[in-house]
Amino acid sequence: MDKSLYIPIYASLGFIVFTELFFLLGPINYYVDNPLTLFLFLFFVNLSLFLGYIVEIRRSKLFDRITFQYWDKVKLVKVLMLISLLIKPLSFYSGWQLSSFAPSAYISKFMLGITAPNEAYEDFNDFQSNGILGSFLVLLGPISMIAQPLGIYFIEKFPKKWKLLAIVLVVLDIVYTLGLGNRKRMLDVIIIVFFSYLASKGHNAIHFLKNRKFIAFISFLIFGLFVYFLISSLSRAGTDSFEDFYTMFDDIKPWYEKNVPVEIYMALANIQMYLCHAYVNLSYALDHFFSLSDTYVFSWGIGNNVFTINMFNKFLGIDVLPYTYQHLLTEEYHRPIGLVWMTIYPWLANDVTFLGVPIVFYFLGRIMGRLWYDSLYARNIFAVPLLCLVLITVFYSFANNQALSYSFLSVMVISWLYVIENRNIKN
Repeated sequence: MDKSLYIPIYASLGFIVFTELFFLLGPINYYVDNPLTLFLFLFFVNLSLFLGYIVEIRRSKLFDRITFQYWDKVKLVKVLMLISLLIKPLSFYSGWQLSSFAPSAYISKFMLGITAPNEAYEDFNDFQSNGILGSFLVLLGPISMIAQPLGIYFIEKFPKKWKLLAIVLVVLDIVYTLGLGNRKRMLDVIIIVFFSYLASKGHNAIHFLKNRKFIAFISFLIFGLFVYFLISSLSRAGTDSFEDFYTMFDDIKPWYEKNVPVEIYMALANIQMYLCHAYVNLSYALDHFFSLSDTYVFSWGIGNNVFTINMFNKFLGIDVLPYTYQHLLTEEYHRPIGLVWMTIYPWLANDVTFLGVPIVFYFLGRIMGRLWYDSLYARNIFAVPLLCLVLITVFYSFANNQALSYSFLSVMVISWLYVIENRNIKN
């Protein structure tokens, strides 16, 4: 058995199961009315994702493991990397809300993100709110989403100057994220770097996980994310000690209070709140769905993410938000959309009901399995960036429909390119 084929499902599903167990076992006592309903639902969703992935991997093994030469596409990747580099100053200018292109403005904003992440994060606005420049950068988003993963994928086949450019693009993305004070994007970078590089190793990917340099590098990124998360949490709370968080969490489990130093269990509680609070909102939505009072309204494929909800409302005057679980949780349970997460599942349930969510995850598992197979055996060059977007979707299941909400155009464009490339290969 080629164990390399199963790396993404074990990594992504392992992370999701960790958040679910941490919700149950962490320092904070989260109360839900029907925990059995909640965990049975999560079990079936996780099982569906796993089964879909396994079915697709076994199906893909029936194909010849033909490795196509990408050298005709490498030139395209190089061009996209250069374009991505050229638009970085504009991205920084727009995303960081700068008033000038002077180097001092960039340095000042970066230092603000390091020393006062809360202030940097408060200044952050979505590109769509930045007028013509923001809209222009949204349209160019697919270029960066293709260039960065494929730059990592081909890094060992590039000459030195192109290797350097691939590294620079990753470093600039980290710098940009720090300047925003945005913790989520750091996880995006780790996912893209980790899986793009592993995919380039083919069937040797599982053995490369034992490579000390690679493990040290990924561990450094994860540790950096952990440290930055704690620093930004302190900054957003306006304090320099986790002891001051004690009044924020009104129900800490007695075992932690008796056996764990207060700063440690308060730090753990902060992480638990970030990763797990959305499961409470999911529980509310599930209770409502299974109650006799639920009046489900199909949202016709619009209500599963923030982007399509906003676009249909803005340009067509079609507002489906009042009929979604997000509106329900805001109005009836006082869990305001935009201030708290609700997991990906109520978003999908807007379109397919909660009974249909496991089916969606089954096909999501199949898509992930196919994309990993095509990336691992070099069958389709666009499988690599599309795989990263699917993995971001799965990893962020604890929060929201991340990829479609904030990278909708990239998902659509790269999916189209992937389908076209598959047709070319078959021909």
